[in-house]
Amino acid sequence: MASGIFEHAGIAAISLVYVAVTLFVNKKWGGRDRLKQIQAQMQEYQKEMKKAADSGDDAQLKRLQAREAELTPLMTEMMILPLKSMVLILPLFFIFIGTNGFLGLQYDGIVPAAFAGFQTTLPFNIHAEAVFSWNLLSNIPQPASYGARGFFIVAAIVWGLCLEAVVSKLEKRGQLPAPKTQA
Repeated sequence: MASGIFEHAGIAAISLVYVAVTLFVNKKWGGRDRLKQIQAQMQEYQKEMKKAADSGDDAQLKRLQAREAELTPLMTEMMILPLKSMVLILPLFFIFIGTNGFLGLQYDGIVPAAFAGFQTTLPFNIHAEAVFSWNLLSNIPQPASYGARGFFIVAAIVWGLCLEAVVSKLEKRGQLPAPKTQA
């Protein structure tokens, strides 16, 4: 059963709200600014290490290698920071799409319940069996059918990429507060 434009727009709008909330949560509690700060420190360290290696400066290399011990806790922090926001984002995701028996829970979800019978075909296939197959490059460009849950996920991917690009551009222009850097 083909679904109309209003169903597509409704699911896309709900998906946009979800993505906006996740972006906000990541910015406030997920340490987005701190992640960017750590990444900048790591890149700076790698640049210094490459410069010292290329110049053959053994004394500088030893100083940098001694500083490497400071970076290990930063890498650990970088892995843990996103987990804080996932405590809110993941349950919200399952509230929207349902659980299908995941972790022994059977919950239909807001989107599949509100758009029961929704079916659409998109010109690409990002179902798990296509993405994780040996014929990845030939499977993805194939048309595939999606229900309300799948279309919500596809829309969230698209919205996420778009909103992240807009937020990053606004931060670079100074129209949004840029990530704080350590002095």
